[in-house]
Amino acid sequence: MEKKRSKGITILGICLLLCAVPALFAALIGMVSQSYAKGVTEVVIDIIMRILFISSPLTFISAGVGMLNLKNWARIMVMFIFPIPSFIAISISGSFLNVIMPPDIVSLMTLLGTAVMSLAIIFYLTRPKVKEQFK
Repeated sequence: MEKKRSKGITILGICLLLCAVPALFAALIGMVSQSYAKGVTEVVIDIIMRILFISSPLTFISAGVGMLNLKNWARIMVMFIFPIPSFIAISISGSFLNVIMPPDIVSLMTLLGTAVMSLAIIFYLTRPKVKEQFK
């Protein structure tokens, strides 16, 4: 018996896979960019940020493929781990908005955008009909 996937799950899975593309470019830029960290704390933060940038596209790809295959681990991963790479992706896009908007507004948009998007996705994935698809 084959599982039936709703349009919302299909759209979410495809969006996750599409989000991997800019995250991959950001990871590549982060890998080849020069570090200007001088102190121990700055070096540690630089290493952590590089690891997050590299893991971000992998998270998007694994979550997208898992959602399209209706794997429950992907649903849980999107609900609990997804806000981290989402924040990174929105921050990257927000850095381009700094050119046309004041940085305070961009920072606020980044936080609000991540929160609203994450809450909407969590709300959708906890609906009984959606949860039933992953069993």
